[in-house]
Amino acid sequence: MPGSTIGLSLPYGFAGNVSHESSPKIENRVVKSNSAAIPFGAPVILNTDNTVSLADATVTADNFGGIAVAEVKQLTTYPNSTGTTNGAYQPGQPCDFVKEGIVNVKAGRGTLTAGGKVYVRTALSTAYPSSLIGDLEGDSDPGKNVVIPSLSWHTGKKDSNGITTLKLKYPNN
Repeated sequence: MPGSTIGLSLPYGFAGNVSHESSPKIENRVVKSNSAAIPFGAPVILNTDNTVSLADATVTADNFGGIAVAEVKQLTTYPNSTGTTNGAYQPGQPCDFVKEGIVNVKAGRGTLTAGGKVYVRTALSTAYPSSLIGDLEGDSDPGKNVVIPSLSWHTGKKDSNGITTLKLKYPNN
């Protein structure tokens, strides 16, 4: 029987899964009541009232808290038929986020390079209409995204679903 190859590479997994490391630093804070839901794998802002919010136009290198992870998610509300509450932390719920370690995320636009800079989108752009606020990106877009020095792309490679590995080099806050 001749040998065959099914695919060239396996998918990396799901956004929000801890990857490649046995001892990540994970913290837990309640999602602020006025925050949008925080999907697994999304960047979070650490607020001064000890809550977290989904990264938005106000994210900076100073208030970046980490990446929401699906370490142990026990739903307090269950998904409806469209699944709108699945895979995200809702306002008022506790949110696990990784502050140091390696995590799977969905990569936005730009060129990813191993050890390269990671930008978080802070404003919409007519030049990149598919980019959303909060996206993790590989290239600068002056005035529209901000670099987070504590982050780097781990491998610089994406799977067919756009999932890649992101390294949180040190706790930001």
